[in-house]
Amino acid sequence: MNWEKHKKQLLKNPEFKQVLKESRLEYDIARAFILARTKYKLTQKQLALRLKTRQSVISRVENAQTTASLS
Repeated sequence: MNWEKHKKQLLKNPEFKQVLKESRLEYDIARAFILARTKYKLTQKQLALRLKTRQSVISRVENAQTTASLS
């Protein structure tokens, strides 16, 4: 089964759809971090310095182990 077929099956489940909707912002933030790091060839530590935070925060966001905050 390919991803598109599997995704269609998952989206039939209302609970899955709700969780997906609720986690979209976290996903978009993590994706933006990863894309920025790739585009500008930055390490997590370098990105953290630019964002005035710690490397561990970048890692947790990218690995969906925390919810990012604007602060």
